[in-house]
Formats: sequence, structure tokens, C-alpha cells
Amino acid sequence: MKKKLDDSQLARQKEFKARMDALQPLSDDARRFLSPEGFLDIFLKVRSDFTSNWEAYETLEDYHQALFGYRKYSEYDSFRRQYTRALKKKNAHKK
Repeated sequence: MKKKLDDSQLARQKEFKARMDALQPLSDDARRFLSPEGFLDIFLKVRSDFTSNWEAYETLEDYHQALFGYRKYSEYDSFRRQYTRALKKKNAHKK
């Protein structure tokens, strides 16, 4: 059984739907940047263009925070652990 909505609830629902309809979909690059695998792929592609892995990582974090409002990882060491796990997993699949 559906509940009956009053006029204020219907107005808020309409406002919510209008806000959601106005949102632009994320680009493929932005969606990729959201996933741990995508973040790592981007890092691997750009790290040679920076003076250190840390600098490349921090630059990616700056962009991630500007786009999404939060850091992907709490700190470089946290990212590095994930990076090491991903490499081990990738190398295990090669065997």
C-alpha cells in the first residue's frame, strides 16, 4: 500500500527530481578516476612525468578532491599499500 503524500512532500519530490535531472553525467575519465583501479592506472601513466611517485600521487589527489570533494586515499602510504597489492595480484595472474 502506497502512502499518501501531502503537498509539501510532493513539492520537495518535484524539486529533488529537478535537481537530479539537471546533473550532468560524469565523463568516462571521471568515472574511471573514481575506482581504485582507474586511479592506479592513471598514476602508472603519469608518474614518470613527475619528480617522484609521491608528487604524482599528490597531484592526482588534488584533482580527485577538486572533482569529487574528498581524497581517494588518506595518505600516500595507504595508496602505496593498495598499489603493492594490485601489482602482486596482477603478477599472480601472469603465472
